[in-house]
Formats: sequence, C-alpha cells, structure tokens
Amino acid sequence: MDRMSCEIFIGGKVTKEQLPELIKAINDEGVEDEYGNGNLRIESPERLLQYVEDGFIKFIHVEKGNGEFVDLESWLQENGIPFNRTTEQKDEYDAEDVTWLPGMDSPLVLYTDAMGNENIPGKIVRQALQALINYNTAGGAADRDQYLNLALNLLKGVCQELLQIPKFEIVD
Repeated sequence: MDRMSCEIFIGGKVTKEQLPELIKAINDEGVEDEYGNGNLRIESPERLLQYVEDGFIKFIHVEKGNGEFVDLESWLQENGIPFNRTTEQKDEYDAEDVTWLPGMDSPLVLYTDAMGNENIPGKIVRQALQALINYNTAGGAADRDQYLNLALNLLKGVCQELLQIPKFEIVD
C-alpha cells in the first residue's frame, strides 16, 4: 500500500448528539493539522471547531495509506455527513478528488493532474469532435441529430457534474 498526502473537508449538518461520535471517528483515524502536526487528539467540540476553515472541518495527513481516510470516510457516509477528500498525485497514481453527499450510493471520484485539473480521456474527446465534424457535414436533419446526440453522450460520459458539499453546521 502506497502512502500519499491527502486532505479531507467535512461539511453538512451534524447534530449535537453526533459530535462525540464524529470526534471519536476523527481521533481513531489519525489526522494532522495543516502544519503536519501528526495524530491530533480532539478532546471536545470546542477543539474541533478550531479546525473549521472556510466553513468546513479540515484535516490533512502527509502519508495515509492510498491517500484515503478509510474508516473516517465510511463513518461519515454511514452517518449522512458529506465530505470532500483530495489525494495528491504520486508516482504512477493520479491525484483524486472524491466527493460524497447524502443520497449517493458511492462517492464521486474524479482523477486529476497534480494541479487539480480533471483527467479526461483524449480518445473520447476526439470521438466527440469527430461526431461534431460529421454533424457539420451531414446532409439530413436525422443524420445531424444522430451526430449531435453521439457527441453529447460521449462528453456527458466523461464530464462529471462537479459537486459542492454544504458548509459545516452544528444543529440540535
């Protein structure tokens, strides 16, 4: 298992009753702050709130197995708490941008380059471009519609909707 740097942003509504369990899940996972201070221990909700940045709870880890917060991410999904995790590119592994929102069967995983730009398969983009070229040269309306629909379906298959998690909020 390769070890990679990753960060997690936790958002959404968390009940006061869930806070102790969230803190335990964070402590059990082992997280670091933005300065790489390892294995932080969160002892209280007040301490947890010190790690809210731009409306999200934020933690990092400089060397997590596969660049994932496996147990914490599972706990968040089981408890309906949205998150976004980014994992740094390393060696033969692309960077990842992973988002989960309540109601999703599984997280949306986007593969990115080291700068956070999505990796889109060039072969599919070229097929879509060819369909658009064919659209421009097709004679009949039915042929044109066929090429346009092909291009749209190809691009929709590789261009995932970008998801935003809601800001962190403690509710009763």
